[in-house]
Amino acid sequence: MEQALPPFFISLCSNVLFLNQKKNYQIFNIMTSFTTFRFVCLTALLWFAGLTLSFAQEVPAQVIPGQDMPTEEDEPRLEDDSYRPVDFNLQVKNMHLWRGFKVTEAAMTGVDVHYISRNGKFAAGVWGGAGFTGEYTEFDYYVSYAFEGFNLAVWDINNFSSFENANIFNYDPATTSHFIDVTLSYQVPSFSRLSASWSTIVAGRDTFVTNDGELRNTYSNYVAIDYQVVKQEMVDVHFFLGGAFSFLNEQHFYGSKPNIVNVGIRAEKDIVFGKYTMPVSATGMWNPEQNYGALQFAVNIF
Repeated sequence: MEQALPPFFISLCSNVLFLNQKKNYQIFNIMTSFTTFRFVCLTALLWFAGLTLSFAQEVPAQVIPGQDMPTEEDEPRLEDDSYRPVDFNLQVKNMHLWRGFKVTEAAMTGVDVHYISRNGKFAAGVWGGAGFTGEYTEFDYYVSYAFEGFNLAVWDINNFSSFENANIFNYDPATTSHFIDVTLSYQVPSFSRLSASWSTIVAGRDTFVTNDGELRNTYSNYVAIDYQVVKQEMVDVHFFLGGAFSFLNEQHFYGSKPNIVNVGIRAEKDIVFGKYTMPVSATGMWNPEQNYGALQFAVNIF
């Protein structure tokens, strides 16, 4: 039988996204947008709490790279005969969505080359994306560590598509194509359908200019929840909701004001060809801050 949604988590999701913004020691009066923001989050979460009563069986969490993080119980147990410390994967998409951004609207490939520790807790690797039209190029580095239901990940994200003659070793905030993103994710052990994450851009091209003309880091935050609405033999369906803001400036990396920037659903299934299994997914995304939406189809080749 499903367990009720933990009260502390409803409080966390309904309040942590709506902190008052500060800029140059002045308090922004943005109660209207935050009231709407809070109403949407509370409505969604309370609906989820009621929805779980219709499910009779506990459902294990689905681990989606970069989104849902495993608890210790869900972490892979790598046996001696199957442990491969180094591996790589290939994914093909009709377009690339990330935190409410349409990173590229062209078909693209993503390649992940990584190392993973024997117990499955530590991982490090590089990720590269390239569009079929040649307009999109990205090359990232990352490390992550899982512990007690948490997962801490640090990404050096380098999308240099719009940076002509980009220098990959340039980390000057005024000219770099890089930004450093730190994410702490948590999957509720007693309610494995639900996961949450908090991401902060701590360095790189996430900046604003003060009234004194000084270039400062915005420290943009992105806070998200992911809820597994449906678990079936053929398909899983997730609902996700993400909001963005900065403590230092009203404008931030994801938009011009604190707001929901990423809301939608993701359906996942496995297509089986004999002994070969090919995971596929379809993601419908809406961005209320940018006033657009998109549908992404992804195939994990291997």
